[in-house]
Amino acid sequence: QGFSPSLAGPSGPRLADHQSTSLSAAAGIRRSAGTTPGQPAEDSSWSWIGLTFAAWLLFMVAGLARSVLLRRQLSKVLAGRRAVVDQALIECLDRLADKVGLSGQVRLSTSAYLNSPVALGSAEICLPPQALTELSPAGQEAMLAHELAHLVRHDPAWLALCQVLEASFFFQPLNRLGRKRLQATAEFLCDDWAVATTGRRREFAQCLAQVASWMARGPVRPLLPAAVPAMARSESALVQRVQRLAQGAGAGAVHRGQLAALSLVVLGAVSCGVPTIAPSGDES
Repeated sequence: QGFSPSLAGPSGPRLADHQSTSLSAAAGIRRSAGTTPGQPAEDSSWSWIGLTFAAWLLFMVAGLARSVLLRRQLSKVLAGRRAVVDQALIECLDRLADKVGLSGQVRLSTSAYLNSPVALGSAEICLPPQALTELSPAGQEAMLAHELAHLVRHDPAWLALCQVLEASFFFQPLNRLGRKRLQATAEFLCDDWAVATTGRRREFAQCLAQVASWMARGPVRPLLPAAVPAMARSESALVQRVQRLAQGAGAGAVHRGQLAALSLVVLGAVSCGVPTIAPSGDES
């Protein structure tokens, strides 16, 4: 009996320590087992977010790359354009430019690869060769006034910005529709300014009809980027504009930046969302 306490004393604490360690290990296993099933779900959610972001970035870069490629192709095609030397046409442009404070600042060039006048950058108008020989002086004046209006309104700049937004938020189909409608509206406003400035409504309508004939007989023009304002992109649009002029619609002046600001508001409002259909009973 005297020996029993000596055996119980040392072994008791060791047994208790061993049991405590076993219980701690078991609790740790249970805790790790409880968190393991949740971890793959969290990793999976992050992987989907990463894939979605990567896909968005890929399509955005592809859209922007296409725009840059088209612009480079156009620059390459028009690299050989020549300055217009027709003194009467140059003086006509200077008179029009002087009315908007751009006298002597706008370059006038011509390229055989175009079949429609275009406004390039911030201070250049490029014409097809037919515009120098097949239009009357009154028609040439109205044509130059229309293209000058694009430069005054900075249409190439804000159209380029619209194109960036369209490429960045490609998943919103209304962006493309909105950009096309804004392009059409810009053409209408420039038509109105050309008529109001020159007073040559009939001659300008004849000019548009002549441009339509150039497009019909070729040569095939280069594919123009959306950011390059062209007097004609399709024959059907020209027909609509000629009919509008014949009906006497529009006589307003060009308002700097007005349509540009409107375009940003419209595109910004729809760029981050996609169309949704709410249930008929939803009043919210």
